[in-house]
Amino acid sequence: MLNSSPVVASERIVHRLPSHIVLATDFTARCDRAQDRAVQLAMEWNASLTAVHAIDDVSLSAEPVARLASQAAARRNARRLREELATMNLRSSVQVDIGAPATVVQTLRRESMPI
Repeated sequence: MLNSSPVVASERIVHRLPSHIVLATDFTARCDRAQDRAVQLAMEWNASLTAVHAIDDVSLSAEPVARLASQAAARRNARRLREELATMNLRSSVQVDIGAPATVVQTLRRESMPI
């Protein structure tokens, strides 16, 4: 999600580049292209990047062993992504939160929007 906002200056609209990009990921290969593009844009625009993974509430009701394994895998994948992003000239963070994916991403997006 990009949080660019128009600025009205002298009767014309000037668009500022986003200062923060939020990337929703499930840490699978199908997110690689979106991740690569988010990194590219963050570097090009000198924006910070936050990757967020949501552990769905529904999966929390699963078998305790499966739930713990899923949470451990998410933490491990988040650590790997943090390490990968740390090698780049990029302000970044990786979050793993519990909740419905749409809610988690929207909450993070609202929190990252400039006032």
